[in-house]
Amino acid sequence: MPAIDFFALSVGAVPTQPQLHDFAFWAVTRALLRTHYSPRGHAPERLFRMIYERRVSRSVPEGCIVSIALTEPVAMEAGVHQSVQLDGHYIGHVAVSWGTLLISILLADPDRSTIALAHRASAQLQIWFPETFWLMGPDFEAPAHSAHVLRPSETLVAGALLGFLLDLHPADQFGTKIDLDAVVPSARQAGVPWPEATKRG
Repeated sequence: MPAIDFFALSVGAVPTQPQLHDFAFWAVTRALLRTHYSPRGHAPERLFRMIYERRVSRSVPEGCIVSIALTEPVAMEAGVHQSVQLDGHYIGHVAVSWGTLLISILLADPDRSTIALAHRASAQLQIWFPETFWLMGPDFEAPAHSAHVLRPSETLVAGALLGFLLDLHPADQFGTKIDLDAVVPSARQAGVPWPEATKRG
């Protein structure tokens, strides 16, 4: 993992741009590897190839979006993963929790419509949990002292982001259905699920 002091981050420190750059690239690589052994669909070889070709510049492909949030400790170190093929194009989501940090990674093929859906999914996290997620990029701002810290139930919902958007009734690791209504107020559920037109592949 790149050298970012996450404790310092939790109290308002700002990582350097090279640290953010390396972290985002590492997170996307880690997410792709997570899909490789997931029963819920592997990321296509072309995404792995794109990351390999960027191993020197360490730039993140346009359709890959990394964001972080502070969370109460929850067992999600191995990561959770959902993915789907839409008109032959891949979009996936991996969420990983380490201690008091949740990392959300959206992976999308370099296709305009699929990238747009990835950005829409990223925005949905901001709607569900305002002032909670920060994008790892040039406009990064460290969490304020008053930032919302995700409860375990909220972390599970955030981890199942794509499952909710695709109306797949996601469950936790014990097979219990994750209840979006019990966690996110109905007023903040706009856009869930995605239109029927996106649920094909």
